[in-house]
Amino acid sequence: MIRPSAKVLAFTSGSKGGVGKSTIAANVAAIIDAPVALVDLGFDGNSTASKLHGIDDNDDGILNYLATGAKLKIYESKEHKNVSIIPPGDLDYRYFLLFSTNRYAVAARFERLIIDLSRNGVKLVLVDFPANMDKSIHHALIAFSDIVNLIMEPSESSIDSLTKLYKEVMGFYDGYGVINTIVNMVAVDNDPLADYSRKYVNNGETMRIPFDHYARYYTNNGVLAIHYKTGGFTPAITGVAKQISKQAEQLMGVRL
Repeated sequence: MIRPSAKVLAFTSGSKGGVGKSTIAANVAAIIDAPVALVDLGFDGNSTASKLHGIDDNDDGILNYLATGAKLKIYESKEHKNVSIIPPGDLDYRYFLLFSTNRYAVAARFERLIIDLSRNGVKLVLVDFPANMDKSIHHALIAFSDIVNLIMEPSESSIDSLTKLYKEVMGFYDGYGVINTIVNMVAVDNDPLADYSRKYVNNGETMRIPFDHYARYYTNNGVLAIHYKTGGFTPAITGVAKQISKQAEQLMGVRL
């Protein structure tokens, strides 16, 4: 099969939910100045990434496609013209994925999607993985990633989840992929748990996003960071997007 030209950027937090992963993925997609696709794997019923781009549709989404090969509907973001959105779709199809669908078929469909998106001019495919996703499906899909972004908050439970997730990803990355750690909601500059996250990078970077009350308020109201008028989240997430874009450019050998 033809290797897709688009690079795949994964956003995952392992078993730890509520760390702002979907918010980060949605905002990074909006900030990158290139054609991107945002795949919202909302197996857990959380479609924050899609909703932040004005898409709230339960028909013909990524779950339907991965489970059965059904026709996939791709939406244009209502917030940013360069962003295509693939929402979760019908949540009933997650049971097909868990209990009835061959994992090789899931992987083959995902690979075909990346190739099709590449042929349609998409440069980067951002994939928002839900917390506590079935491990076999998680591994089957994240293996296609060129850059894996491990999202955490400065807490003991998040560190525990990060430790396990890093080992799992390194198990099939074989040391060659890019793994970043993005520490969200950092309250103090010298937080020891945030510093500890430096252990969990591979050819990548540790990036920090400060705790910001405005970010939580606006996200809950479906507003992207590019519209924020105040707070520290916007400059921090812009820095994250620029760093990830630079890594993707190095992998691609071209400017986005």
